[in-house]
Amino acid sequence: MSTTTAIGDLTTLLAAHLDGALDPFNGARVTTLPLDRAQPGERQNRLNLYLSHVVTNSAFSNLPMPGTHPAANGRPPLAITLQYLVTFLGEDDLDEQATVAHKMLGSVMRLLLDQPELRRERIRALAPESFIDRQVDLVRLLGRPLTLEEISKLWPAFQTPYRLSIALEASCLLIESLDDSPTPMPVLRRGDADAGPEAVTGFPFPLIERLIVGAAARPLPAVRIGDEITVYGQRLLPGPGQVALLRVRDANGALIVDVPTRTGPAGALIAPILETYAGVPAPAWRAEAISVAVVIREPGADDLISNEVVVGLAPRITSVEPVAPATTVPVVRPLQVDANDPNSLIVRLGVAPPAFPRQAVDAWWGRQHLELETPIGAVPDGTLAFVLTRPAELALGVRSGPASLRLRVSRVDSLPVRPTTADDPGEPFELDPDTMVAVRWS
Repeated sequence: MSTTTAIGDLTTLLAAHLDGALDPFNGARVTTLPLDRAQPGERQNRLNLYLSHVVTNSAFSNLPMPGTHPAANGRPPLAITLQYLVTFLGEDDLDEQATVAHKMLGSVMRLLLDQPELRRERIRALAPESFIDRQVDLVRLLGRPLTLEEISKLWPAFQTPYRLSIALEASCLLIESLDDSPTPMPVLRRGDADAGPEAVTGFPFPLIERLIVGAAARPLPAVRIGDEITVYGQRLLPGPGQVALLRVRDANGALIVDVPTRTGPAGALIAPILETYAGVPAPAWRAEAISVAVVIREPGADDLISNEVVVGLAPRITSVEPVAPATTVPVVRPLQVDANDPNSLIVRLGVAPPAFPRQAVDAWWGRQHLELETPIGAVPDGTLAFVLTRPAELALGVRSGPASLRLRVSRVDSLPVRPTTADDPGEPFELDPDTMVAVRWS
């Protein structure tokens, strides 16, 4: 997701993109000057890119962050459309038959026809530190007609004569909010029968109608390594000579793995999400939004692929270990820690899958947002350390109440609950004591 520097990064990126259309013109270059400073002082070929307007993009203005559950974040992204004025200045502008600017205009218009959007690989090549390539939606370039009223107001405002120009829109740019509000605690029960809404799609075949993670009586909101996904739908079971696979793709659409499946109840398919599979290269799992589809495969025939359904691959907190100087009460859960520092405590979390470089990582202890002690380096890290601080209202020597540790990686939260051991349909979940910590500062 883009940052607050994205507007300047996109202007620089767009200037580099348009520069490719000026190769046939001797010494042509791209500038980003205001209109009054863009007037030619000498004979040269130049394209001036001026950001004239920034407007809210209504398509994304009221939607949650793409790829997340509506309740996962407090604020939607800032979705904006950038409107540029592209002015063409030719080296022969002072001649009676000046045509170079017209030829430059034609070259740019053809570039916009051939490449109407900024592809991710193009963004990485021209502006690798902009993070614009990580947006869910691509930035698209569209020419916009200039009305006579706009021309008559814009150019006189800069007290400069009109030059050959076109209007260009870059849409849309998503700027992430810095509001670090944690995801609300999950609802443990929904109504008397604990039944939520069911969504049924209409894809011809095979067709995924719904997914269940974990046990049918106690479904989980996201999948973790070690969980099973049960797929319900139509025409999912393989016929003679066929096999059914669950195809898993990452957030960018790249194939992670085709997971072997087995037949479940009522014509469903069950696919285990494991660290490794026999005879298959180890999957590159990472916590993020993934998409799954059923693939019916038969030798010598084309694969039959269902619709795709998005599900979150949640990080799992595998261990919680306070860093010395601190002592813990062995075996007891929730974990009870005595911190020797009066104000802070470092807690080391084991995480599966590991956090990858450039992934956004956040953690909470109860309502307290935790700082990552050491940034993630150049390789994936399965052990993350966070700093807990003593709440101002908690006196020294008094143990805090147990609070859940929650981890968010790439906007997918760990699950602070576990299925209850009692066979009671009224209370299917309980807070996971293995991820809860009570601290006493001394």
